[in-house]
Amino acid sequence: MKQSFRDAIAANERRDIMNNNPLISQFSTPPPRGRLGGGFPFRLRSGGGCRLRVGFLLLCLMLLVSCDRQERTDQGHTSACWIYAMCACIEHESVRRGDSVALSRQWLLARHLQEQTEALFTTIHSSPSSVKSTSPKGEAGRGLLSHGDAGRGLEGLRLTTRGLGPEALRLIDDYGLVPYHFEETMVNNSRVMERKLTLLAQQSRDMRTLRQRMAELLPSFSFAMPPVEEGWHGSPASFYFYSMRYTPQLFAESLMYWIHFHWYAPPMALIIPHRSSSYSHPSISLTPSPSYVLDDPDNYGHHKYIYASLEEILHRVMRALRQGHAVYWEYGRRHRSQHAVAIVGLQKDKNGKDLLLCLNSYGSGWGDKGYFTVTPEQFLKTTCNVGIPE
Repeated sequence: MKQSFRDAIAANERRDIMNNNPLISQFSTPPPRGRLGGGFPFRLRSGGGCRLRVGFLLLCLMLLVSCDRQERTDQGHTSACWIYAMCACIEHESVRRGDSVALSRQWLLARHLQEQTEALFTTIHSSPSSVKSTSPKGEAGRGLLSHGDAGRGLEGLRLTTRGLGPEALRLIDDYGLVPYHFEETMVNNSRVMERKLTLLAQQSRDMRTLRQRMAELLPSFSFAMPPVEEGWHGSPASFYFYSMRYTPQLFAESLMYWIHFHWYAPPMALIIPHRSSSYSHPSISLTPSPSYVLDDPDNYGHHKYIYASLEEILHRVMRALRQGHAVYWEYGRRHRSQHAVAIVGLQKDKNGKDLLLCLNSYGSGWGDKGYFTVTPEQFLKTTCNVGIPE
């Protein structure tokens, strides 16, 4: 049989290595027959084998990136869309300033559940009369009775993962922010987690035991956490990001220094004294009106919003989008919030009319790679409140 030139060269290399020839490096050993590079169970004789291997590696990389984005932007079976929308707005504002960062939504969700669980534990172990007559005080108890009834005693106490945009900013102020790649575990089902934490608060004997057991349930992160017995009032956690050492609070300050949200809501969504049912929308005015408490069951922090007509809100949103900002938007039926998304840009339909491009929190497998569009008319009909960085 006639031997090819390539097979002859391979045979000479194998013979030289077997004779311990020091001029031939061991790294020049050809791959064993039946393997390509020692990694694939087949052998390709043409030059397309290298291209196929590179293409396969690129495909694996794309799948990994896709899975990474799917996990980071998918709220799963939780009601934390307000956290996901706020983090998406902050990420967009960072890109606008020439930076890029992926934030952990689970960090804020974990802190939100943790402070409620500690407040529930304190309330349960207080006197029965105080449970029926008063609600938990302090920052940690904001969300405890948001969906319960204080008159029903302990049966009315419930944890929740619901909230509004200003509450997400309050969590950022209190607990800071963390990059996404430090996440190790996450909450996929909020109702299951709420039941577990409620049962944990009822069965724990002291705060130290409660915090130790909470650390096993809540999302974990791959950096040094403060001592369990000190909670979040002791030494802060720290991590390194781009060779710089941060605490979550310092990391949040570095991102939020240039970001200031203004919150607007239409008059029918606000608690306005002496509001008549025959209210007519005022004309567009760029002068902000007084702020009032938002009339929403998820507004357990009693956050205030600026009084503005729907037309004025749309005008401000369009102006912010044309300037490159991202807008926090909550919409629903009858001006009661049902879902929160981030409006990240503008598009044109086939007739040249404006469309608002929104980033949802259902992962890249939903809609158009996680995005959808709405018309200005749809925006006016469903808007409950907005947060505009100005």
